[in-house]
Amino acid sequence: MSDNNKDVEKEIDLEEVIGVLKTDKNKYLKIAAGCTIIALVLAFILPEKFSSTAVVRAKATAGMSGISSDMAAMAALAGFGNVKSDTQSYIEIMQTRSVIEPLIEKTDTLDADNKIKEYKLLDEYIKKYLKFDNPKGTDIIKITAISKDPQEAQQIAQGVVENMAVTLTKVNQTGTSSYRKFLEDRIQIADSEMKDAEAKLEAFKQKSGVFLPGEQATGIIEQLSEIDKSIAAVQVQRDTKAKQLELLDNGEVATVYNSGMDTAATEVRQALVSKELALKDAQQKYTDKHPAIIELKAELAALKAQVKKEAATEVAASNVRLNALNTQKAAIESKISQLSSDGLEYVELSRKVATTREVYSILVKSMESARIQEAMNSMDLQVIAEANLPLYKSWPPKAIITIVGAIVGFMACIGHAVWQVNKKY
Repeated sequence: MSDNNKDVEKEIDLEEVIGVLKTDKNKYLKIAAGCTIIALVLAFILPEKFSSTAVVRAKATAGMSGISSDMAAMAALAGFGNVKSDTQSYIEIMQTRSVIEPLIEKTDTLDADNKIKEYKLLDEYIKKYLKFDNPKGTDIIKITAISKDPQEAQQIAQGVVENMAVTLTKVNQTGTSSYRKFLEDRIQIADSEMKDAEAKLEAFKQKSGVFLPGEQATGIIEQLSEIDKSIAAVQVQRDTKAKQLELLDNGEVATVYNSGMDTAATEVRQALVSKELALKDAQQKYTDKHPAIIELKAELAALKAQVKKEAATEVAASNVRLNALNTQKAAIESKISQLSSDGLEYVELSRKVATTREVYSILVKSMESARIQEAMNSMDLQVIAEANLPLYKSWPPKAIITIVGAIVGFMACIGHAVWQVNKKY
């Protein structure tokens, strides 16, 4: 036979194929049955797996109101401009060392000498046991854990949720504890000064017999009290901002930023939290020269620089306000010399009482705001459904595997019949 004849396509007669199948139907039925039985056996001997799913909702960040356009752009560059990016950041945090490593230790289906447990291989563990799903356009995260043990599957899925909550709380409290300690110390001092001022005024009243100031002194006291209150408020705000900047330099700004009297939007705090967590996790894997470390440090530096810029603007505005108030105060104080010695002392003591009370009130309000913010920051993840205890195996699907085996057997029979017909030509 020539090469041309060899290259000619051969047409297979379908009737001939069917004829071969009918002729050797017993043999082909045995092949199909054999493949089906093999598939069924595989379905029973393959390792059983159970799936448990927990559903959480990532707290969507507020709108961009209350944040400058520069800040908004910075937050957007960091990947925090919409619900989708926020949700993805939560999924990334769920795969960090602080969340996954405790699960590796508690996973009994991993032998002690297993390389995943021995070397704490996060990616390998996640690939083997976990699946994260974010339905498009939502802030819902589905955490599915897969294991040979149904209770372990439930434990892993629930463990991700619990470890994630612990991680967020720790991060939120890192700087908040320092900030609250600062406020607590200031409140204690302000309370002592307020009580001391009140005691001195009361002692003066008892000693001098002056319980009500004169009309002139009353007017001066009212004017000075209002200015002193304004000065106290501006000074406390400026000192609070200075403390927040100090925490920024210590790497703790992620939690105190947007705390107390701070008006910054949540997007920036979210960006700082995520980037700081990502950097800490990356530093455990790579050296400081790794591109990922360099990129994360650059993003954090850019965010912090923007925070400092806006904070410096607020501090400068506070100083301008203080200068103006002190000028008004000096003008009013010039009238004090016209009062009697008793009237002069009454004015000074009354001012001290009013000022210390205002400072104490402002600090107490700041503490309450910090506590509220801390509580809000700790509720970044809302549990919609806790991990279930699976009652049915998710793998292997016996019916599907058996059907696939039968189809493979059928196709093998047809393929053999086609080959038999093809041999004739």
